Amino acid sequence: MCYSQFMRQLAKGLENKIVAYDDNEGQSGCTIYLHGRKHAIFVPDEIITLKQEEAIQLLRASIADNTLEASCLIVKDTGEKLIFEMRGNG
Repeated sequence: MCYSQFMRQLAKGLENKIVAYDDNEGQSGCTIYLHGRKHAIFVPDEIITLKQEEAIQLLRASIADNTLEASCLIVKDTGEKLIFEMRGNG
């Protein structure tokens, strides 16, 4: 999985809003941390692989517009579209 390529595309124009990303082994995805807020967004590998452009559009719009409300989110595929869902502790 090429998280660095995904993050480069996502971060264009949002450099001051994205602090870092984490792709710890065994995580099966990438966690994105946002600047100035206590937000973390987890993007699963399958979404990065199969729906990368759609995920980038969703993330860029939400990050740029500051429309994220929950502090810990996961990007989910409903089959029709990608959405944000609150991420549990487990």
